[in-house]
Amino acid sequence: MTDVEVPAAADADATPSSARSRRLLDLLVAVLCLAAVGLALAAWAVALAASDTSVEGTVEGGGWGGSGCYPTVAYAVEGRDHVLHADKDTRWCALHWLGPAQVYYEPDDPGQARLSRYGDLPGELLATSLAMVVAAAFLSTRRRPGSEPLPTGSSGPGRGGALRGRHGRVPRLVVVLLIVGWLVAAAAVVVTGERRSSLEDLQSAIDRGEVTQVGERGALLGGERGTAEVQLAWREGGLRYFATVTQYRGRAAERRAPHDAVDAPDVVIGDLDAQLAQGGTDLQIRPDLRTTAPSFVSYVPWGWHVFGWPLYLSLALLVMTVRVLVVAERPRWASRWAWFWLLVAAPVPFALAYLACGGPAARARPTERTSPWLGGTLAFLIAAALTAMQQPVR
Repeated sequence: MTDVEVPAAADADATPSSARSRRLLDLLVAVLCLAAVGLALAAWAVALAASDTSVEGTVEGGGWGGSGCYPTVAYAVEGRDHVLHADKDTRWCALHWLGPAQVYYEPDDPGQARLSRYGDLPGELLATSLAMVVAAAFLSTRRRPGSEPLPTGSSGPGRGGALRGRHGRVPRLVVVLLIVGWLVAAAAVVVTGERRSSLEDLQSAIDRGEVTQVGERGALLGGERGTAEVQLAWREGGLRYFATVTQYRGRAAERRAPHDAVDAPDVVIGDLDAQLAQGGTDLQIRPDLRTTAPSFVSYVPWGWHVFGWPLYLSLALLVMTVRVLVVAERPRWASRWAWFWLLVAAPVPFALAYLACGGPAARARPTERTSPWLGGTLAFLIAAALTAMQQPVR
């Protein structure tokens, strides 16, 4: 009799404890989401409050290196000279010694200056907000205390409109937000990303007068001789474009330069501004100081260069989508490993396909097929082919 009553008492004590744990976990997720929204709004407010008053200064010193650069920029406001010592950052490596640099300052205190339009605080707040969203997504997909996983092949709802899987739960709201997030990321790639182009196309646009300002990164410094890989960026017809060219300057370097336009179309011999403005057009070439991603996360899908906040948004969405893939019930059409390789190769289309059709949002249909249509090995080969197709052709 005693052996039967003790487990019953233990179960009675475990029920309120499990309920309290579920409520605490849900409360933590809500707090993280509210904090993330608050940080995003704060970043927006800081960006709006940032002064756009600027003046052109001159780079008079500093240090340049592969891990970052810290230029010293001299500028004058209302007859008073000021000096800006920038923190080390890879963005400033595009500046040239004794070259121009746009300095943004506060009208009430010109000594408070920066090289970027909005400063670093909005980006840091947004990065923290994204980290909180990812943490909230992981916590919301954890299996709640006291709940049991559904049998394999079932897809019944859990608590709060969540679908329970073998390794956790997938709130329907998370799936909807991920789909919306991927649609936003795809739109951001088109609007803020850069489409791959060529030096010939840029030169034609300059000659037609459609391009009057070009950003450059990596060009040889004034008086420097040798070879350098230069990335050019410009806007044409409402879209952004980029081209990677090789610059040769100096007698020795120019002798090694290919002179056949067919074999080496993206080649600049001598000064960059002299070649681009050879038609007599009024062209401004300025350093490209936009935020760039580390090389290990550089992403050029189908000829579109993704950088800045859309890239980090896509990375956060990819992590959360993979989390859903792991904890959700067995996906449709392809195995987990197959969906994983496809997601890594082309995140935007395959993430939307998985979430809407192959994942927890898809309607379950009775089928006698027990094995997936697409296995991990074949998906890996498809992903490798897709990745090879996205590589730049030089």
